[in-house]
Amino acid sequence: MAFRLCFFVFLNFLTFSWAAPEAPVEESLSADDDCSDAETCALNALQLRRCPFDFDHDVKDTIKTMAKEIDALNNKLVVLVAKAMRTASKDDFSHLVNATADAAVVLEGVAPRYMTLTNKTSAVLQDAGIDVYGGKAAEEQASLLRMQKFMSDHAGEVLTNIAAARTSKGDTGFATEVNTAAQEAGQWLQGVLKVAWSTATDQLPRINKLVEGNITNPSEMVTQAACAADTATSIAAQTSLYAEIVQAGTDCDVSNKTLFNIEDCESSALSVQTGVSKVIMKGARMMNTCYGRDWSCAESMAAATRDLLQAYTATIVLKDSCQSSDPIALAVCESEAFTLCSKLGVAAGYMHKSGEVCGSSCALAKPQKPAPMP
Repeated sequence: MAFRLCFFVFLNFLTFSWAAPEAPVEESLSADDDCSDAETCALNALQLRRCPFDFDHDVKDTIKTMAKEIDALNNKLVVLVAKAMRTASKDDFSHLVNATADAAVVLEGVAPRYMTLTNKTSAVLQDAGIDVYGGKAAEEQASLLRMQKFMSDHAGEVLTNIAAARTSKGDTGFATEVNTAAQEAGQWLQGVLKVAWSTATDQLPRINKLVEGNITNPSEMVTQAACAADTATSIAAQTSLYAEIVQAGTDCDVSNKTLFNIEDCESSALSVQTGVSKVIMKGARMMNTCYGRDWSCAESMAAATRDLLQAYTATIVLKDSCQSSDPIALAVCESEAFTLCSKLGVAAGYMHKSGEVCGSSCALAKPQKPAPMP
């Protein structure tokens, strides 16, 4: 039931994605604070906000430690994969399964914890400055924050559920729940896509000016072109997410005795979560290019999540394909071994970046770097 619940929460978050996000709840001041009158109390509330965690220790240092752990895993894995490739016979890559087994264990321990840390970073803060760009920008921010809340709360949970399901041989309950929930999520996302594609018309005036040569300033030309391009890729990410949800429903159809494969189902389930992280990445980039707002924390956290999920997906594919004697499966095995190393390396890079660019969710506002008006 856990995975289906995740999809239901996904529907709930996205259903209200066009509504303004709720304001963060302020921590109350303790009794011994200087709060003798309304004026003093209000001043202290602005100067001091209680935070239930130490950001530098509990978040920033933890992220950097996790990044080093992924780096160390990857350094070890590159050597093991290279050795397994040299010693493997033409039709036997089974050694790669043992070489990459530790990667799955480390990812199951690190990835879910990293993803939940998003809730303690500035990635979840509203950017009050976006309101000056109008209602469309505010809607885009609301949608991004809803998507991000879903990702940070449930992407790690899905990975953990898949890890548990892989130890239950012959149990198709996981797949049945994914299939049912994917069909419902897909039906809802059809409506979201119609709205997303209809908003693409907002870019037509900008594109027409570029095509007709009405923008002569090189800097403005680059900015306007980047905004149009990032808007398009953001919509494309939502479209891909819909395709991934549909695919998850198909791959997890246990009634199809001929084509059903539990590894395909698990990979598709992870692809849905990866798709959500991509939507956040592209949307965060668009917020910067179109409105000059700094969403680097949200982008780096989502990017690391994407690569951690893709790395874990590679471990699933490896375990299945590397023990086969089929030439195509063996080719997939070899390719996925290198994909695993690549994704781990990129994930570690984004994790290191997150530790540098992210601030605390206890801040009063999303931190912003000076940026030129678009």
